[in-house]
Amino acid sequence: MSLLIHVRQSGYFALIITMMLSVAVAVLITIGMGIFYMVRVENLHSDFIRQQQTKANELATNFSAYTVSLRQLAYTAALVAHYATGDSDKATSLLSILVESAPQPVFGVGFFYEPHQFNANQRLYGPYADRNTPDAHTRITYEWATEHYDYSKERWYLDVIESPDNVHVSEPYLDNSNVTSEVFVTFGKKILNQQGKPIGIVTVDTTIAILQATIEKINAEYGNKGIVYVTTAAGKPILHPLIKELQQYVSKETSTDFTKISPETLNAFHQFLGFHSHRHLSFTEIEPAAATLPQLGWVLHILNHENEQLEKEQKISNIVLSVIITTWLIVGLLLLVFSSVLKQSRFELQKKKALEREIAQREHNQQLLKALNEGLEKRVAERTQELHQAYEEIRSLNSRLKAENMRMGTELEISRHLQHLVLPKPDELKEITDLDIAGYMEPATEVGGDYYDVLQHNGHIKIGIGDVTGHGLESGVLMMMVQTAVRTLLLNNVTNPQQFLDILNRTIYKNIKRMDSDKNLTLSLLDYQNGQVKLSGQHEEVLVVRANGAIERIDTLELGFMVGIEENIAPFINQRKIILNTGDGIVLYTDGITEAFNLEHQPYTVERLCHVVQMAWQESAEVIKEKVIQDLKQHIGVQKISDDITLLIIKQYPLKTLQNVKNEAVATL
Repeated sequence: MSLLIHVRQSGYFALIITMMLSVAVAVLITIGMGIFYMVRVENLHSDFIRQQQTKANELATNFSAYTVSLRQLAYTAALVAHYATGDSDKATSLLSILVESAPQPVFGVGFFYEPHQFNANQRLYGPYADRNTPDAHTRITYEWATEHYDYSKERWYLDVIESPDNVHVSEPYLDNSNVTSEVFVTFGKKILNQQGKPIGIVTVDTTIAILQATIEKINAEYGNKGIVYVTTAAGKPILHPLIKELQQYVSKETSTDFTKISPETLNAFHQFLGFHSHRHLSFTEIEPAAATLPQLGWVLHILNHENEQLEKEQKISNIVLSVIITTWLIVGLLLLVFSSVLKQSRFELQKKKALEREIAQREHNQQLLKALNEGLEKRVAERTQELHQAYEEIRSLNSRLKAENMRMGTELEISRHLQHLVLPKPDELKEITDLDIAGYMEPATEVGGDYYDVLQHNGHIKIGIGDVTGHGLESGVLMMMVQTAVRTLLLNNVTNPQQFLDILNRTIYKNIKRMDSDKNLTLSLLDYQNGQVKLSGQHEEVLVVRANGAIERIDTLELGFMVGIEENIAPFINQRKIILNTGDGIVLYTDGITEAFNLEHQPYTVERLCHVVQMAWQESAEVIKEKVIQDLKQHIGVQKISDDITLLIIKQYPLKTLQNVKNEAVATL
């Protein structure tokens, strides 16, 4: 039977290896087809980009041919202007001849000389000839004729003078005379003297109507593949096949002035039409084709629809997906067949092994049953004796526990009573005539770890609040140590806050080490005298409440260090001075208030405490305390408090003047 099982196991593992190899082959085919897809699409995109850039360069070269006559006219005008320098009749006569012989798109030609360059006795001379008359005859105007107008300082003039190009081409603009609403482009050329220095400029103003017709013709030839348009080097539109649609789109947001359309608005218009300046096909980012127009500085752009490109990519994608899906279908069928065979083989193996285990288990059970029967009576007797002894021990232990519980309960009650005895009494607080003070403390267990105290000695008032880690008897003992140390230092006239807290920390630190305890506490001390408070020590935030209810939250993190952790905390101790005027006050608390949770596990928070204090601040300290505790109890609900709760409300009475003190002394006598 063992040999048969071994043979069956060998066939079982062979089937598993075959299944794993089938999956591995399918994975390799999938990876290979993925790599094929990425490489093929990348090549497709490269060919597309190269074709579009070639087309853009070809269109840019062809388009520039339409502007050759205008550049030549600018060259001729510059030569004529040089020839006519100094003779106004000759200048105007030749200027008229130039305009009359110019091609139809030319609106006007102007000669504009540098100051005193045309005639030494004449500062400016700038004749301009145009066809802007009802009978289309040439007329001559003068840019310098107005008293306050100096064309030599205008930007259009300076652009030509400063241009490094032989012929400067301006951006499109509307006619400033408002006579026509057509868009113009100016071809400017410098007038040079014999030494090659500029003595003025010539301008050839032409409408872009013929250029617009040219761009529309190019788009008609380009077909439905996309659009071809021209912009300045900065991206502002000059020529566009959809000029009317663009103006309608722009008029929804801004002026319909075509020359003021920004590159951002043009891109938004193209996106509105379904074109995108940056298109992402598969893994490649394709920029729109663009080519600079020779000698113009303009840029010709081609925006293409992606349909044709996407169709090619989709065909490749379909082939790849078909191969991958077919491969995995075949592997899936093979896995189903192999799984069925494996399941049957595994079932027979498990059946044989189960039979062997059952036979072996029966033999083992018989041996165990015999051994159990032999020792059962002996064990029963032993257990009976053990139970009797345990019963006697438990009864004795219960008696001792009852006595111990009574003793510990008495000790805890005494400790709790002692802890309350050392808290400041109402009569002591009333003896402090400058301040209205109310305090509250409720421990989470019989003995709490919170501390607060108000002490007065030789006109000096010391107020302290602290929170020992944890709660219970050990925390309560540490709290009483702190209270004793504070009172002792005050009675020994230690008034310097930094020295006071440093000595107290050293005392508590050594006691904690002697007790072999891991307890420590946060502690803030306030020294009050004549309306001035000196705050030192690290604890919760101190709330300074002004007479009008405004609250200032003071972070004590930088004013001290945890007491009882390090022996020397003097470098960490700082102090902050607070001035209290009539009606001002201070609120001190432990985290048992701000971190008290309700039934929804939401904390009480400092913000809620501030709100309740603000609402009740015009009341006495006792009333404020009661309202805070009442609101806190409502927040906690029926739950048992999980941490000690301590609250101290301090309000400034009106400060007594020296005369008030003398009057009270006389009245007492």
